[in-house]
Amino acid sequence: MVPSSPLAPTSAVQNNPPRSTSPPEELNEEQLREIYENEEIERFLHIFSTYVKEVKAPDTTGLNNAATSPENAAAGEGTWAFPNDTPDAHATPRSTSPPTYSCFSEEVAYRLLLPNLPPPRAPPPEFTINRFRLAVQRLYLAVVPHYLPFLSRLYRLANWHDRWRSLSFCVGFWFLWWYDLLPAAFVFNLLLVLLNRRLLPYPTISELKRHREEVHDADKVGEQLSRRLAITSFETRDVWRLAKRIAFLSRDDGNGKRSAHPVPHDDPSGEDPSEQTVLEDTSDPEEVQEMKRLGLFLMNEIADLHERITNIFIWREPASSRLYLFLLTMMFFTTLLLPTKFIMKAFSGTLGFLFWHATPVITALSPKDRLRMPPLLSNVPTDAEYSMKIISQRVTAGLEINPSKFTKKSKAPVTDISTNSGAYEQESRELSVHAESDRHKVVSERWKQVGNAIDTGKSLLRDGRRLLSEIQDGNLLLEPSIKARDRVPDTHTFPAQHSSSPGLITFTPTTLYFTPLTSLNARLSISMQDITGVKKTGVLKGLDIRWIEVDAAGRKTEKLDKFAWVKSRDELFARVISANSSTKWTRTI
Repeated sequence: MVPSSPLAPTSAVQNNPPRSTSPPEELNEEQLREIYENEEIERFLHIFSTYVKEVKAPDTTGLNNAATSPENAAAGEGTWAFPNDTPDAHATPRSTSPPTYSCFSEEVAYRLLLPNLPPPRAPPPEFTINRFRLAVQRLYLAVVPHYLPFLSRLYRLANWHDRWRSLSFCVGFWFLWWYDLLPAAFVFNLLLVLLNRRLLPYPTISELKRHREEVHDADKVGEQLSRRLAITSFETRDVWRLAKRIAFLSRDDGNGKRSAHPVPHDDPSGEDPSEQTVLEDTSDPEEVQEMKRLGLFLMNEIADLHERITNIFIWREPASSRLYLFLLTMMFFTTLLLPTKFIMKAFSGTLGFLFWHATPVITALSPKDRLRMPPLLSNVPTDAEYSMKIISQRVTAGLEINPSKFTKKSKAPVTDISTNSGAYEQESRELSVHAESDRHKVVSERWKQVGNAIDTGKSLLRDGRRLLSEIQDGNLLLEPSIKARDRVPDTHTFPAQHSSSPGLITFTPTTLYFTPLTSLNARLSISMQDITGVKKTGVLKGLDIRWIEVDAAGRKTEKLDKFAWVKSRDELFARVISANSSTKWTRTI
């Protein structure tokens, strides 16, 4: 379990204190909560950096087709499925003859259901090992920590390992059964869990330790899965080894050191084009590709549902949690006051209505229209959606948003090689990962210094030209020159390769500029309010930006600018979508 708001910009987070090198058993509650807050921030930044690949603005009406420069068109890599590419369900059909329906369910689906559905979601993505690894990690973290302890407790109760505990539960069960209070007791237990996290927002020390272990175990499962699937063949014994790894993962605690998650892979597109595993073989029949895509989609849907349920009980979105608190309260009084036979009739009647009447209506929709069906508990954010909110809050607060800056800097104490060689090897691997992370951080800082130096040099040249021009005209004024050197406080520069030429991207809270290296003036100027879509592309960390241009006549045209390479692409991506707080972005994988 996790606290309700561990990601608020607390003083501990702002100062980024070094992580303690003491084992979890030696940490007090305050130190463990501080480490937990930092790790939760890092985990959400990692989710955002790795899992959020594209965002789109809501549908914008009155736009012409997207205009693309010739060099952009040549470098294009597929079309974007924007909300305005989908026909409006409310629009009147152009055909004068009334539409014909094959059955009553289809008529209900298209006349009553479809006009009230939200815009379509993104279609299921193609299967890749990186997407599969992320889905397994999310599914493990959302399902295993909750179901395995619950099933273990049920097993111990059923086998009477603790006689007094089993006896008390047995007597309580038959007492509630005799007085028809089992449904009310079940709902009341859910109410207690929901209220407990509201009244006690921080978890206990044991829950903090267990959560660190769960995150660590999920990452190890993903690593083992990637290793097993990264070979050219995948045999039955590999499945058995992976199953054993998951089953006995809690016993393999290594050297007692748990980390939030490994350093993110530098794989911006979600796949490695140089190597294809047996599961990524594109020569498979279309049916096999569709099955893999469907399996990945179902895994993500199950993980999303469990994340939403968890976020209800830990009050990630207080308005949604209050709504479900009200519903649970009404259900409790209903199950407490109504006779059991009426409750069973209502429950079985609901299931029968969904099976016999709702299912035919939903299946009557086309596959494209079924994508408009909202997911269960859609008013509650998933971890990826919540990470976008956290990114916006951290950008507003001026905090660090690059996940590499939060990688572990703590070094485990030296272990006796003669007594524990396995722990020493694990420690060596962790130290190499830390060194690689520090190297990436230094390189990123140097690139920022290069970008700032180029930007400063161009500003000096621009001011020098202005100064010479004013001297020649005899209108030398020092005050405008001084003001010209003033910088916007929140300005960031990113070296980039546009489809036309290399240059420098300058980000401000209101505008995005691109200035070629051979020019002193910005060739591209995009207002943040005009951006309708941002997408990560390519293996070189590229970025596509779709925006609206308004001409002199007031006509709006969508334009697309492609950057084949952007240094610190994830940071720019996060800042762009966080700059316009009024836009409700639609996330795609």
